[in-house]
Amino acid sequence: MRTRYGMDRRSWAPAVVGILTLAILAFVGWLTVAERSSRVDDTLISWDAGSDHTRVVFEVRRAQGKLTICTLRAQDKTRVDVGYAEVTVPAGDAAVEVEYDLATLMPAFVVELLGCAIEESPQVPAPQFPPGVVPPSQPWSP
Repeated sequence: MRTRYGMDRRSWAPAVVGILTLAILAFVGWLTVAERSSRVDDTLISWDAGSDHTRVVFEVRRAQGKLTICTLRAQDKTRVDVGYAEVTVPAGDAAVEVEYDLATLMPAFVVELLGCAIEESPQVPAPQFPPGVVPPSQPWSP
């Protein structure tokens, strides 16, 4: 056809497919970077229950320089809350070990690190104190 009419009828399909592929790859890369900067890894290391408080040690791994909020919960043998606190971990190193004295109504049977989030309260269960019970004020002080 080119010889007879002087026209080149190359298809645009490969160029369009290439541009769409690059756009999708750029979008996936952007999502990956955004997810990593907002991700928090938290680990409960240890806890030691006293009569009116529990010393909790946990580790937070997050993007460096980000303020982090973590939620701790202590429960008795019947799985009723005896202590609950949101702990603010100041901005700083990417990996931080935190010691926190959690005030409790009675000795804790189990302690949980419910979760952590960057610059906001984590989406975790609310405190479950029995009706009429006033949660202890945090943090514990002798």
